[in-house]
Amino acid sequence: MNKEDTIKLRIQDVVYRGRGLARLDGMVYFVDGVLPDELVRVRIRKQRKNCVEADLLEILEESSSRVVPSCELIEKCEGCCYQHMEHDTEIKLKQKQLVNLLERMGKCSEVTCREPIQCPVSLGYRNKISMHMNERGDNRAFGYYMKDNKTVLDVPNCPLAMDPLNKLLTEIREDLSFVHGTSVNLRYTEHDGAVYWTNRIAPSVSRLVEKTSLGNISVPTRSFFQTNPQVTEALLNSLSEILNSTEPKAVVDIYCGVGLFAFIAAKAGVQTVLGIDTDKRAIDAAIRNGQTLDLTSVMFLHGYAEDLLEEALGKVDAKGTAIILDPPRAGLTKRVIEILGVKKPCDIIYVSCAADTMARDVKFLTSYGYKLVDTGLVDMFPRTAYFESITHLSL
Repeated sequence: MNKEDTIKLRIQDVVYRGRGLARLDGMVYFVDGVLPDELVRVRIRKQRKNCVEADLLEILEESSSRVVPSCELIEKCEGCCYQHMEHDTEIKLKQKQLVNLLERMGKCSEVTCREPIQCPVSLGYRNKISMHMNERGDNRAFGYYMKDNKTVLDVPNCPLAMDPLNKLLTEIREDLSFVHGTSVNLRYTEHDGAVYWTNRIAPSVSRLVEKTSLGNISVPTRSFFQTNPQVTEALLNSLSEILNSTEPKAVVDIYCGVGLFAFIAAKAGVQTVLGIDTDKRAIDAAIRNGQTLDLTSVMFLHGYAEDLLEEALGKVDAKGTAIILDPPRAGLTKRVIEILGVKKPCDIIYVSCAADTMARDVKFLTSYGYKLVDTGLVDMFPRTAYFESITHLSL
């Protein structure tokens, strides 16, 4: 078998990050742009020891869930890998992927899933995008990085972004002279409109205002906030339901950002709430938010979880303490897992934007005596390879 060979494959599944999976003659094949049960013709692109990567040439038997992608860049852009299927089908596949990762990587024998939180729209939901300039050679491009983190795809507009961001992007593209050697971040809130900044150009406002069920939340322009307001409230409701069912006396919110989850815990009646984050601007904003929302009993500390978590858990009764985790895509560090394993807070609520690293961390946490209570898909990133999840672990 060589790279010139074309073969027929029956797609069995679509696995995490959107790749179609097929098996033939003891080999596993990965193909982009397909749906389960489709019969396709492919050409081999790369052969490895245990799997083959192949390019889609022709769809011989098409799934009833297939739709025409809405983006003209779909053949080139690597950001979206689910635009060729109905949104409902995407949700079902991602839910299956979440369960599979917890079973295979997390070593969980029984996975109970809550109903998925589905975004009411599949496009126009993102409140932030980042654009980059390719200045190599004559082919100037301003858009998204490709998988190699070097090549830039020119993106005149992005259907995932909110309309005000695309309007601002069009204005920026009229004169890109200021972009030399830097990236451009575009952000939108209903209160502040669309703003942008670079490493050298400060944003027009230093703090944005996000409207939430708690009230207005102040967010430093360069600090993290959920990218999809359409489902953020549903995520907060899911968190609140878990807290109401477990009734912890104390909550420690690691990677707390501007304090959103910590304030939900306080609103749920938790007596002692502590937030920890390395972003000093976010911590300062969290303190101000607590004053604005009249939730000044919530305490916030600036620093690394590895340095502050052990001391924080030493000041509360672990049997009545819940941990909220919302780490970066890389997941938890080994030290954080060790501290949780030794101190043993009664409940862990793990919010994750990367189900694979979350499942890896769940495996380690269960080795310390935790059990998976349930998990739920949050449709935070429609049409892309990723999704949010909220997972509850208990001793």
